[in-house]
Amino acid sequence: MVTELEVKTFAEKSVKMPAFTGYLARGLALNILNRIDPALSQDLHEPNALKPYSVTPLYFRSTKKHADGYQLDPSTPCILKIRFLDDRIAKSALDFFSSNESLMIYDSHFKVASLTIRTEDFSKVQDARRFRLLFDTPTHLSKIGSKFDQLFPEPNVIFPHLMRVWDACMADKFGKETHEKYKAWTEKSMTVSGYDLRTLTVTGKSMKIGFVGWCAYRIDEEGRGDSGFSLVTNKLAKFAEYSNIGMERTAGFGVARYYL
Repeated sequence: MVTELEVKTFAEKSVKMPAFTGYLARGLALNILNRIDPALSQDLHEPNALKPYSVTPLYFRSTKKHADGYQLDPSTPCILKIRFLDDRIAKSALDFFSSNESLMIYDSHFKVASLTIRTEDFSKVQDARRFRLLFDTPTHLSKIGSKFDQLFPEPNVIFPHLMRVWDACMADKFGKETHEKYKAWTEKSMTVSGYDLRTLTVTGKSMKIGFVGWCAYRIDEEGRGDSGFSLVTNKLAKFAEYSNIGMERTAGFGVARYYL
């Protein structure tokens, strides 16, 4: 089971926020876990490993736009969303909020007003032949053998990637053999049937380019046979709402939504 924790907070004063707050959200998530379980937080810092959590950028209203960010409006909520692909990590985060009533962002206290928990076990996902993914934040995937990123959501890239994240984080695994068969199936049985995408650039310590917008997918009727991969694909698309997609998914990149 996967869990999303939505933390609604109010700042004690106005704060200047960066243009992209995904890295800030990741820092908050890791700080929360470090306060409760330092060993767990250290594990989540390990490089080159798929991490069992993701975040969205912070949601807030601004009173002013700066050249490099926004001035937060303290009269409206600032929302942090953390998604957990591991029940142990979710429990650690909830333990933190049982004894802490505020978060610190820069030099300002953000008082916690409410917590909302959403869970998903994927048992009710439909075996749809057509669906869409909405990419809410810049999404970019690694391209094997190239120094350039993949900037189009091809089905034979997106869904095998999601299966790898699933196998790295979830208790029930697909396994390497299934992954290889599934990748071949996506190449043969899936296509993009429409899209409206554009690229966005995130600046900071380094420049990142990713795509946002929507992409519609269609599964060939013959592909909905005995393999069960059609239903698996829909489950992975729903899973993306919790895992994010692509590189730097733990820093608010690749936030996606699944629609029939």
